Amino acid sequence: MNEKKFVCGNEIIAGWKSMTSWNWFATEVFEIRRVDDETGCSVINGKPVNDIIYYGLFLGPIEEWSYFSGRDLEVDQGGKIE
Repeated sequence: MNEKKFVCGNEIIAGWKSMTSWNWFATEVFEIRRVDDETGCSVINGKPVNDIIYYGLFLGPIEEWSYFSGRDLEVDQGGKIE
């Protein structure tokens, strides 16, 4: 994302769009997970991976603020917004 964008007064730091037009807008980094240190990791498709857990707005069949995995969205949705 080249220019700053905001949702409900919060700066969007990353965003994803699915093929079904659902959207995730990250407004903060909640946790960074690494395979090789004490932070642990996420397990996606049965494999341990480095990950970033974000907090932000999900717009789909419902609208809600929640936590979500950046790596999971990249693997399953593949539509990171630049």
